[in-house]
Amino acid sequence: AKIICTLAWPSCIANLTFLSSMAVMAVRAPSRELLLLLSHTSVASPAHGGATLLQFVGQFGTDALAGAGLGFMWLNVSGQSILYGTGMGLSTLSSQAFGAKNYRRVGLLFQRQLVYQSLLCVPIALCWWHTESILIFFGQPPAVAFYSAEYCRWMLPGLPALPWFNNLNVFLVSQRIPRPSMLVALFTNLCVSMPVAYVLSRPERLG
Repeated sequence: AKIICTLAWPSCIANLTFLSSMAVMAVRAPSRELLLLLSHTSVASPAHGGATLLQFVGQFGTDALAGAGLGFMWLNVSGQSILYGTGMGLSTLSSQAFGAKNYRRVGLLFQRQLVYQSLLCVPIALCWWHTESILIFFGQPPAVAFYSAEYCRWMLPGLPALPWFNNLNVFLVSQRIPRPSMLVALFTNLCVSMPVAYVLSRPERLG
């Protein structure tokens, strides 16, 4: 069930990516950087739906777009990949426990994983907060590092929710309940993320 759901995500999110891309192009003529972003953006899971939001940044210039792109990559490398990697075992163990009808162990595995990853969010948050100095240390342009740091800091409030989403998804899928996480991901990306990104990316309205 986990593999099937994972393979099914791109087709659902690809439609969302296409619709959002058409909306952005209808609002403003796309820049060269935005077209390049649209041609190279690939979404592999609901948690990566934020990549589509980068399309709204193209109107602010190459530095802003490069900073948001680098910030998104930094979030994946320093945060999401760690949380995904440390949570890989939960899928197997939880499925085995559910198959053996050891339902108490399924709940205990979920709780332990959630506590562990919640504690892991603390060093990840510190890493995201100091993104600018880290990127400058590795030789990135100061302007790009500044925008990347702004992007990462605004993403910090969503960090504690990432372990909840990942672990609840595994917890449900291991019990053959894949639909809730799919519906939540589609609803938040389509009905929340895109409208909010559109409103907040209009400088003539909000400054």
